[in-house]
Amino acid sequence: MGFDVSKWNKQRYLAEAGLLENKEADKLHDLIYNANPLYPDLAKALAKFLKGTEEDLDSGFSSDQIKDFMRIFHTELGMEEPLNENEKSLGEEFSIEFDVPASSDRDSITIRTKDIIEDKTAKKMIDWIESKGYIVDKEQSNFDYDYEPGERYFWPRIRFNKK
Repeated sequence: MGFDVSKWNKQRYLAEAGLLENKEADKLHDLIYNANPLYPDLAKALAKFLKGTEEDLDSGFSSDQIKDFMRIFHTELGMEEPLNENEKSLGEEFSIEFDVPASSDRDSITIRTKDIIEDKTAKKMIDWIESKGYIVDKEQSNFDYDYEPGERYFWPRIRFNKK
């Protein structure tokens, strides 16, 4: 591979303008550029990285972090309007359906209420989540609110996996 004058000039102009400040982004760019993946493979690899793995439950990012990533990604690409602007997250849909404040990430919905969730309502919530294409992990789900003074809140949470 020969010397690329246009690439060199581009880098020089960006450096002079002070736009080459993110060394981590440059390292990732070089790694991806040298691997030369097809765009579908790159998209799948990024999605796998963002979602994490089942073996390492602490890997990956929350749905809010992924939304922030997508917002930055769209800005960097010069896309003014986000994709799926009108699409609601599972947590937002849940909040509307059951009239409770809730948030979701890739494997759970946290219900931010101190009210007691009756068994009948909990069953409806589980059925609703399963109707969206998820399998609820009833062993890991909890419908009780708890608070340890000086510690933290334990909100009701429904854990699930994709079918």
